[in-house]
Order: sequence, then C-alpha cells, then structure tokens
Amino acid sequence: MRLMLMAVAAALLTQVSSAPEPGSDPVSPNRGLTPSSARGQTQLLVVAQDGSGQFRTIQSALDTISQDNLTPKAILVKNGSYREKIFIKSSHVAIVGEDRDKTVIEYAELRKNWRVDHPDDWGAAVVNIADTASDIFLGNLTVHNNYGSLHGDRDHQFAIRSGGIATRIIIVHAKIVADGGDTLSLWNTGNGMYYHADCDFEGWVDYVCPRGWCYITNSRFFGRNLTASIWHDGSKDKDQKFVIRRSSFDGVEGFPLGRNNRDGQFFLLDNRFSANMANRPIYRPSAESAYQWPIRNYYWNNQRDAGNFAWFADNLESADDAPRARDITPAWTFQGRWDPEATLPAVLPFASTPRPEHGDRDVPAALTVLRWAGARDATKYTVAFGTSTPPIGRTEMNDTRYDAGRLTPGTTYYWRVDAVTPAGMISGPVWSFRVADRELRPPARSVGQKPRTAAPKGAGLAMPPAASAPPQPVTATPAEAATIRDERELNDSTIDNSATHTQLRYLARVFDATKQPRFLDAFRSGLEYLFAAQYRNGGWPQYYPIRANYSRYITFNDDAMIGAMRLLRDIGESRAPFGFVDEATRARARDATRRGTSLILKSQIRVGGALTGWCAQHDEQTLEPRDARAYEHASISGRESVEIVRFLMGIERPGADVIAAIEGAVTYLRSNQVRGLRLVEKPDPALPHGRDVVAVADPSAPPLWARFYQIGTNRPIYSGRDGVIRFNLSEIEVERRAGYSWLGPYAADLLDREYPAWKASRR
Repeated sequence: MRLMLMAVAAALLTQVSSAPEPGSDPVSPNRGLTPSSARGQTQLLVVAQDGSGQFRTIQSALDTISQDNLTPKAILVKNGSYREKIFIKSSHVAIVGEDRDKTVIEYAELRKNWRVDHPDDWGAAVVNIADTASDIFLGNLTVHNNYGSLHGDRDHQFAIRSGGIATRIIIVHAKIVADGGDTLSLWNTGNGMYYHADCDFEGWVDYVCPRGWCYITNSRFFGRNLTASIWHDGSKDKDQKFVIRRSSFDGVEGFPLGRNNRDGQFFLLDNRFSANMANRPIYRPSAESAYQWPIRNYYWNNQRDAGNFAWFADNLESADDAPRARDITPAWTFQGRWDPEATLPAVLPFASTPRPEHGDRDVPAALTVLRWAGARDATKYTVAFGTSTPPIGRTEMNDTRYDAGRLTPGTTYYWRVDAVTPAGMISGPVWSFRVADRELRPPARSVGQKPRTAAPKGAGLAMPPAASAPPQPVTATPAEAATIRDERELNDSTIDNSATHTQLRYLARVFDATKQPRFLDAFRSGLEYLFAAQYRNGGWPQYYPIRANYSRYITFNDDAMIGAMRLLRDIGESRAPFGFVDEATRARARDATRRGTSLILKSQIRVGGALTGWCAQHDEQTLEPRDARAYEHASISGRESVEIVRFLMGIERPGADVIAAIEGAVTYLRSNQVRGLRLVEKPDPALPHGRDVVAVADPSAPPLWARFYQIGTNRPIYSGRDGVIRFNLSEIEVERRAGYSWLGPYAADLLDREYPAWKASRR
C-alpha cells in the first residue's frame, strides 16, 4: 500500500518509468553506440576516444552528472583502451561498452601504495564507487587493474570497489580482472546488495569478496593463487549471503574455492569445478571465537571435472528454512527487498538475462512465459523456441516476454531472442532450460513475472519504453520528496487494503481531467503491474513480486483480488473514466477478468457437494483453502465471500455456473447468521488498542456473520497469535480481540437488498 501511494506522489512530481523485462546471460554480437539510443527521459552520454562522441574520457562524462542525481543516466563507451581511473559519485548511472573485449578500462594501482598518502580506499580502484552512490550498472566492457603485470606485485589491487552505503550494484556481461587480490570488492557491510550475470572474474586472493548480499549467475571464475577465490563478509546480519549459481570455477593447479575471515554464508548451486580445484572446503582462517555463527556453507548439484569431493555434497536442506534449489533466486537472496532481474535497464545492445535462467534444470511446467532484459535500440524482437538446437521458427514480439504455452515435464527447451533495431538485427545466443520431471508447486518466489514497465521502488536504473513528456517541476514539499527518495528501495507493491487499483482509478481521473502524458504513463505502468501479477490460472497474490510466505496465495482477503478485478472489468467495458484506454489493452483487461472469474468459480468451497463460500486465501496451485497469519485459519469467510458475490452479481450476462455460485453462497450466508449477540466496545486507555471488544447476549440484536467459519461444522472460529482455534471471542487475548474484525453485519445489505434486486432483474 505504501509503495503504491508513493508511486502516485512520484507521478505528480515527475514522470517515473520502469525498465524493460529481464532474465540472465548474454553472449551476443555487439553493435555501435550512438546518441540515437536515447529512450524516454534517460539521458545518454557517448564517450569516444576519436572525438565522435560528446566526450573523450569516461570521467569527463561522469563529471557532468550531479551528485544528487535522481534521473537515470547511461554512459555509452565506444571501443578503445581507456587508461583512466574513474570515480562514480552519483546514483542511477550505467556505464556500457560497445564490445566487452574491445572496450577496456585499465589502470595500474596498488592498494598499499595508495594508502601511503590517502586516509581511505577512495581512489584505490580502477572503478571507484562513492559511499553514497547506488543503483549502478556496468556492462559489456572489461575493467582491469594491471599493476601486478607491470610491477610484479600481486598484493591487493581493486578493479572495482564500493563501500559506505552504496547498494544495488549490477554487473552484466563484463570482464572484471586484477593482477592481484580483491579484484571485485563491494563492501557495504550493512545493507549492500549486488547482482552479477554472465561475467568473467579473475584475480589472486579473495578476488570476488562481497560484504552483505550478493547473487552471481552464469559466470566464470579463474583464480591465480593458492589461498582462496571467493570470500564473504556476512557479519552484520545473519541472513546476509553469497549465492553463486550455474557458474564455473577454474584456476591454477591446486586453487582453493574460498574462505571467510568473518562470519559469512555461501550458497553454491549447479556449478562446475575444474580438476585443478584443491580438495579443501571453504575454510575459516580466524580463530573460532571470532565468529558469531557456525559454518554455513551450502551446496546443491555441483560437479567437479575429475570427480566430486565429499565436502561439497548436497546439503541444502540443512540451511535455515530448508529452501529448495528452485526457491533460491535473486529476490529470495535479497529478502524480497530487490528483484534485479525484474528491473534491469535496457542499456545493453542485445537482449540479455533470460528467465528462466540459462541452464536452469528445475523449471515448473506451469511456467509458460519466458522473459528477458530488453536491448537498448530494439523496436521489436523475434523469438525462436523449441526442443531442437538451434531452435527453429520465428515469432515476432513487441514486448520482452514470450508465452511458450504448456511445457512438457522432463523436456529441455532451447530459445533465442534477436533484437530488431534501426541498425539491423542483433542476434542473441541460444539459451536453454529443462522442465522438472514432474509437476511441482511453483517456488515461493517466481519474481520472474514482472512487467517491463512495473519496477519496484528503488529498483535502480529504468529505461522507459517510449518517449514521454518532459519532467514537470517538483511540487511536493521537501519532506515529501525526501520520503519518496527514502522509500525507493522498498519492494512491497501490493493489492492489499485497496492498494494499486485505487491509485490507478485516481490516476485515470487525473489524466482524464488534465490530459498530461505523465499521468497516462504512470497509469499504464500500474496497469502492467496488475497484468503481470496475475497467475496464469486467473488468481492474484497479495504481493508481487511474489514473497516466500502466505502472501503468494490467491488472496481474497480484504477484497484484494476483487478490487483488482473490478478495476479491470471497468477498463474492459470502457466505463468512465477509462474511455482513453486503447482497445488492445481493454482486450487484455477483459481476458484477465475472464480468467479471474473462472478462478473464483473453481475455488468456491464445496461441503457435502453443496457450494458454500470462499476462504480468504487459496493455494495458488491446488486452489485449496490456506492459512495466512497465525490467527487466520483456512476456513469459509463470511466477509470476503460477500464481496465476491457482489462482484459475480455485476456480470451482465451470467452463465449458469455464475448463477449457481451466487445462489450457493447466498444460501450459505443465510444459513449461518450469528443470532443473539451484540458487539460492545469498552474504552480502556491501558489496553493495546485503547479498548476491549466483547460479545454480549442480546436476543434483539441484528444478525452478525463470522469472519471465519470452520469448514464442515460452520462454527465461527477465533484465534489469537498463538494460532489456537477457539470458539468464543472471549477466549482470545484482548490485543487480537480488539485488533481484528471477527464479527460484523457483513452480509446484511447483500441479503436484504442487493441479492433480491439482482434476483428480480433475472426474471
């Protein structure tokens, strides 16, 4: 709710657009970089040593960006060897090369030499990221600290370094090399979050050494020392972790995998280790008294070329909460605070980062939509998809998603995405994934279903899909603007408590009144969010991106799904103020409403063959009633069922199945009135909510309905935070008794007025 409200405020401040859709792992041919790449409001700066760009050095381009920058900036670097040390002082900056191997940023610097005359590491790296700079993207280039090859000293020499509170740093399709230790040192110990895909990392001791949270996929590691390749500092938060998936490790003969001098946590899945890797587990060089927590190194499905060692045998189930391999995604890694694959900017010259990830071997058959990060100049895409390699056939797409249809369990699929640009076709690599052998419940994360125009707050760089109106002057107060900035890193978009659909109605009214494009763009972004959040079966989760808890269930609670469907039905039927919506979008809204209605009918609870009502939440796969919070049990909801019936009664030409659903629910609600009780509030400032709520006997009291009825017995149920079901309101603690709606006149108007009127209209 908070995020969507802030999004409306942001729309009133200035136009905010989102990034095209993502996935994982590019190796496609590269194309030139020109100012014509500019899209929407993202400012593009071109660097070329030959003078064909706006700047001859990368630093001169960076120096034009203010340190309080809030607007995405992309620096496009043409081929060449840029022998300069660069300082990134601003947030929301991308530096993208023309060709990964031919665009090289190279500088010789030894950390210990630098520190002789300087108080800290600011300037000790080739790429220096300021302590307060976040949302940084580096891609399609090489960064090399070559001090060791020039001077023979292999001590610490950073290729890239950050610290302070710098976070959300992305590196894609890049080579990061140093001739000494600590090649890639992203060192925000408190809340640092980093995502890297399709990269080559090389160096000496601890050459990839993040602090905080880090997720790396489809990358290659090469270690040149006998101390350690990877290192992790997760000492500030027990959940901090370093995840490496579908990557390869090689190095000099006898190279060890890793170590951590401080508390750390490693997850290594689906990786390949060369025969040169030493038979040495990830180890702790410090005294055991220096660590807060026991060793936490977790492995799954790793293979060594010359035979596996026992220490990296599968042990994922021993990790906290026993995650499955398919649960371990970027969004899971970052605790749902950031989903980088869903918000990657379209700044690379080719389609990249596919989802499912390249090499994924545990894809649910229910996953039918393939996604990727858009190419910078693409006007459309062609997709080849099939079970042969290379895949045959071509489908033209105007979006960064492809509906593959029903997938066959146990089958390997291949696909390729080519970007169509004004300069010609940019071919992509062939990606592959394998569908799980049997149908499983989808992972508790599946954040791969994010629209290219619906980025969570704080997602970093966002490249708009089309040009829009110039930014308007900031009209919010300084405090309001500061709140928006502070909450950009939140990732809590939801349809709960009237969120999202309410704000979209408001934006539609504002656009209808003003005709300003920025309000239309914001409306479209929010609408795309609703389309993407819908499950294929027609339901909606409470939060999207999906979280690893009860909120992933199909959510009728607090009218979440019904509120979204009412909005989409109004759009599909072109009701005011949605007359401005184009027919293609209206058709999508009608289809979403149709699928949602079908889901409602399928999930209605039957008891003894009779239709009753609905639970507040249903399993997203089986549609069975599900528990939510400790005091919200699987049950028949006397409140949520009422709003569902109202929605169904709003269908203009209901079929027999809709009519049966309405009649069954109405019969159930009539039969399960709570008679002879009256709710009484007793003010008491000493209590948690300043009051108590009690149910007193009163034969003259109007009927009430329970929020939850036990399935099978139809007894009203109540529960405290201990999760124990009780049958009297007085038996639960006062905090829950007064802090939740357990009984109410929920169905009174429906049964007394609305249903009889609907029934009469059917005659």
